[in-house]
Amino acid sequence: NDGETPETVTSLNILPTSSYTQMIENKQNTFGDNVEYTSSILKKFKKDGHKISANFSTSKDIDKDFSEFSTYILGESTVTQLPSRTNNQTQNKNVFLVDYVLPIAKNGQFEMGYKGDFGRFISIFDSGTLKKFNYNENVNAAYMQYGSKFKKLSYLFGLRAEDTKIDYILSSNNEKVNKNYIEYFPSAFLTYPITDISTISLNYSRRI
Repeated sequence: NDGETPETVTSLNILPTSSYTQMIENKQNTFGDNVEYTSSILKKFKKDGHKISANFSTSKDIDKDFSEFSTYILGESTVTQLPSRTNNQTQNKNVFLVDYVLPIAKNGQFEMGYKGDFGRFISIFDSGTLKKFNYNENVNAAYMQYGSKFKKLSYLFGLRAEDTKIDYILSSNNEKVNKNYIEYFPSAFLTYPITDISTISLNYSRRI
């Protein structure tokens, strides 16, 4: 997917006073470019339900904005140029997924997987003073779960772990921040049928 969205807008802001009318003209030019690519594969084994799949996606978004301001008094020829303003933003994102499913015995099923989510955002703003913001976030996550059935009782137990690394730099004050943390998210689900139309469920899961 590749798209460009150039756009030019001219606007007037009229500010009347008791003695004169001031007009501010804003000429704005915007441009956007978006690219996205996805790919997936699936491998099935001989045993029914036994499979492994992988998915990959990458995207890049570019947004550029340029604004030029001028001000003048209605009826006069003098025009005052105000500082122009530019704002350029670029965002990159890559996501990689792998899932593995293994049926066990008659009712059991084991699953495990991985997700890598890698993003970068850059913003450059200039209105006479240059400001640059650079943000990176990388998340590596893995999970595993097992579910089965004992007589009438169905159960599913799982655990997901996430390793997150964040760093960003703000050039205006040279601020630098680095964060790195690991979180765990256990889950448990129990289901027991009382009658043909009634069941009892007991669930636990930790979320952000």
